[in-house]
Amino acid sequence: MSLTKVATFSVGLCFLFSLVLCEEGKPAMKTVDKYTIVPPPGDCEKTAQDGNVVQIHFKGTLENGTEFFNSYDGEAVLFTLGSGQVIKGLEQGVSGMCVGEKRRLKVPPALAYGSKGIEMVPGGATVVFEVELIAIKDEVDVIDQFNRLDINKDGALDLNEINEVIQGEHFQKMMPMKLDENMRSMMVQTLFTMADKNRDGHLDPSEFTQLSKMGSKAMKKKKTSEEL
Repeated sequence: MSLTKVATFSVGLCFLFSLVLCEEGKPAMKTVDKYTIVPPPGDCEKTAQDGNVVQIHFKGTLENGTEFFNSYDGEAVLFTLGSGQVIKGLEQGVSGMCVGEKRRLKVPPALAYGSKGIEMVPGGATVVFEVELIAIKDEVDVIDQFNRLDINKDGALDLNEINEVIQGEHFQKMMPMKLDENMRSMMVQTLFTMADKNRDGHLDPSEFTQLSKMGSKAMKKKKTSEEL
């Protein structure tokens, strides 16, 4: 499974998990330490802001240098900034970047993987990211997402195609929370029940588009409530 497919799925569906999961609670107020590796170009006119679809290359390490993620081994990662698709520390670190800029981010556990951690990242660990901003887009092409996820190219998405992405190790490392097998299964089934209007066990492009729109609205509402 390519990183492109994982990243595309993140933009298309990852934020929808907030519809079927409760958060553990807001993390302690912490900040991300940001260090410039490559400064923004002098002609930079646009910076990454919430709502933009950003494409980045990044690698993640523990403080001792142990690497746990590297998009340079595959393809650049795509996600919507401010949507909760990735850990809060990565979102904070990318916000305000220019295309071509590169930063080093030191992220405390409260804004990374918390007290539980993930595979290769122990609970309570501070993590370090080196992030390069490749592109900023105003919106994502939902039909392009659908086509990338449609592995067998039959014009419909089934549970197996979604599960193949969710169970991949890259997806697990991109998620802002740790998921066990039962939780993943429950989320996928719930999303399908919500979206599969004709109850045929598949999502057609129209159903997928409506699901994406519903998730986007839910995340905007969630973000607004957090700011109050």
